[in-house]
Amino acid sequence: MIDKFRQDRHYLHPTWQDVYRPQRANIGRLNGRAKAQGIDISDPSKRLAQGRVARAVLLA
Repeated sequence: MIDKFRQDRHYLHPTWQDVYRPQRANIGRLNGRAKAQGIDISDPSKRLAQGRVARAVLLA
């Protein structure tokens, strides 16, 4: 078997989820921010909320 394709954790096994789920969420978040070219970060009212707590406070 080629080491390039070797996986130490089985796909969707709980140990796989513990390792890859946070990474996939961060990659998705960064891609979403990269695509949002029209955001003017100099205006504080138009900045994106960071993290779960910030979003919960804004929704409350």
